[in-house]
Amino acid sequence: MTHSIKRQVKPGKAKRIILSTLADMLSELENQEIRKNFTDESFRKSEPACFPKDYSSSEWFAVLKNQVFNLTQDFPHLKPLGINLDHWLTQFENTPINSHHLFASWQKLLKLFNSFGYKQFSEASLSYVSIEIENNYLVVNSNSQQLRLKDGSEATSFLVGITRLNELIRLENRPPTQAEFIAIQVAKHYLKMGERVDYPYANWGTSGFRQFQSLISITDPGIGHIQGTATKAAYLNGIIVHIEHLERANQGRNQIESYRIPSNQDVAIVRLLIGSDAPTSSYVGRPVFENGFEYGFLKTVHTVGAAVSELFSSGLAECKIAIEGMTTTQAIQYMQCLKGIVRRNKHTQILSAAFNINTPIVDDRPQSPYCVVKKLDIGIVGIELALAGGFDKVTWDGSADVYPSKCVLEQLTHEEALILVHKAHEKGLLTYFSAGFKFNNLALSVYTGVDGVGVGGAQILRLMDKSTGYHGPFLPENISKILGIRDEAAKSWLGQAAILLARLDRMFFEKSLTVEQNLYRLELFEAVAKQEQARCQKLLANFARIIALPPDSEHPLIAWAKRILSAGKKSLLAQNKSSQEWASLIWDLQKGIANIDLDLLEEVLLIEKKPTGIPSTVSLPKSALAA
Repeated sequence: MTHSIKRQVKPGKAKRIILSTLADMLSELENQEIRKNFTDESFRKSEPACFPKDYSSSEWFAVLKNQVFNLTQDFPHLKPLGINLDHWLTQFENTPINSHHLFASWQKLLKLFNSFGYKQFSEASLSYVSIEIENNYLVVNSNSQQLRLKDGSEATSFLVGITRLNELIRLENRPPTQAEFIAIQVAKHYLKMGERVDYPYANWGTSGFRQFQSLISITDPGIGHIQGTATKAAYLNGIIVHIEHLERANQGRNQIESYRIPSNQDVAIVRLLIGSDAPTSSYVGRPVFENGFEYGFLKTVHTVGAAVSELFSSGLAECKIAIEGMTTTQAIQYMQCLKGIVRRNKHTQILSAAFNINTPIVDDRPQSPYCVVKKLDIGIVGIELALAGGFDKVTWDGSADVYPSKCVLEQLTHEEALILVHKAHEKGLLTYFSAGFKFNNLALSVYTGVDGVGVGGAQILRLMDKSTGYHGPFLPENISKILGIRDEAAKSWLGQAAILLARLDRMFFEKSLTVEQNLYRLELFEAVAKQEQARCQKLLANFARIIALPPDSEHPLIAWAKRILSAGKKSLLAQNKSSQEWASLIWDLQKGIANIDLDLLEEVLLIEKKPTGIPSTVSLPKSALAA
C-alpha cells in the first residue's frame, strides 16, 4: 500500500535548520576553495579541527557573519557572494517566524549559492520529495512507492525514506534537487536530535568470497565522507567507509593515540548518506584503566562496551578496538568481557582487535612471562589473542612516533605480511593492515590477500600543513585513483594468486576443501611468498574450478554450509566421520539453510572446527615461532 512519508517541521526548528545548513555550505565552500588554491606543499594550518557547538538562533547569526567575513578575507574573489550573504543574514534575522517566510528565505539562500556557481541542483522534475506549507508547518513529503528499498519493501519512516533517497541520487549520478537537499538537511537535524536510521547495512562478507578481496577502508573523521565519499557511486566500489579521528599534529603515540573515536553525530550522518551501498565502520580506541587494570577494569569495559553498542545500533558493520597497555592474559579477559556485553548482531557486525606492531606486549601466558618485541612476533600474538578473545578480525597497525606514519608494509617484508594474513585466514579471522599507505604501497597490500587496507589522512586523502601536522580538506578525487591501483593489482598474476590463496585458506578453515586441494594450497602459499610467477600461474590453472566459484550472495554461514554440502564426503570435514555422523551433520546443515537458522548453523559448523591433524601451514621463520 502506497503512503506518504512526511515530516512536519515547526517554524522555530526550521529556522535553526536553515542556519545550520548555511554553516555547512560555508564549510564546504571553504574546502572547495582550499583544494583549488593550495597544494600539499603550500597548505598552512595553525589550529586543530574544532568541535561543533550548539548555538541558539541569535548566536548563530554572529557566528555565521564571522564565518562569511573570514571566508572573504581568505579568498577575496568571494566578496561579491559575501556581500550578498551578509545582506541575506540581516534580512533573515528580521524575518517573521512564519513557515511561508522561512521557506522563501531558504529558497533564496540556495538560489544565491547556485547563481554564484557554488552549489548545483537538479531539475525539480527529478525530485523524489516535495516541500509544502501546511498550517504554518514546513512539510517534507515523499512517496513510499517511489522510495522502495533494494529488497522491494516500502520506506516505513522519514529517515528510512531519506536514506534511500541518498542511494537513489547517487545511483542516478546527479546532485539533489532543491527540495531533496532541504529534506536531507531536515533529516540530519533529526539525527542530531537523537533519532536513528533503522536501515539495512552492508557487511564485510566472507574472506575469499567477495567481489573485491581487498576492501579499501577509506578513512576520515566524518566531514570528508559527508562532502566527498558519499557523493559518487564510483567512490563506493569495494570500500569500507571508515570513520575515525586521524589528526594528531606532530605528537607521538604516547601523547596522543594515532587514531581516535569520531563524533557520534558524524557517524549517524554518514550512515544516513551511505545507507546500504557500502559497509561503515568506526575506530573506538585503546582502553584507559584508572589506577591500573584491576581497579579500572569494570568501568573501562562498560564504557567501551557502551560506545561500541551505540555505534552498532547506528548500523555500523564493524567497531575496531585497540588492544594496548595490557599483558596477553589481560587482553584476553578484556576482549572476552567486552564481547559479552556489547549489543550487536553477531552474525553481521564484527569486533576487530587492533594491534600495533611497534608496541611490545608482555606475554604472561607461559609460566615465565617475556616481552614480545619483534614486529612479526607481535602480529602473530595478535592473531592468537583475537582468537582467544572471541573477536572476528585482527588489525595490524604500523603507526609510531613518526608522523605521518611509515607504511606498515614498509616495516614488514612481503613474506612476513603474507604469513600474518595466511595464518589469520586459516583461523577464520578477517584481516587488515593500516598506517602510512601511499599510492605506491597499495598494490603491496593486494599481493598479501588481506581483507582490508586502511587508507586516509595526510598521506593520501587530505592536505596537511607539514610544519604543524594539522589536516586540511578531504581529497575525494583521489579515491578513484586509489581504487584503480587496487583493481589493477588484483588483475596481476600475483594479485590473482594471493586472492586464490585467501579463498583456499578460508575453505581450509571451513573444511570445505578436499585433502588433495589442501596440499596444493600449501604449495600456493610458498609460491606467493617467494613471488614465483610460473609456479603461481600453474596453480591458478589447477584451481580453475575453485576460482570459478561465485562470490557469496547470501549470509557467510549459509554460503559456508552450502560449500560443505557441495564438497560432500571428499571435504576435510567428512574425514574420519562415520556414515551416521555425516548423515546427521548434513541433516542439520540442510535444516539450518532451509530455515535461515544462523544460530544453528554457527553451532554446527563451529563445533566441527576441531583439530584434524591435517597440516594447516608451512614452516615459519624462527622469529615467527618465538611467541
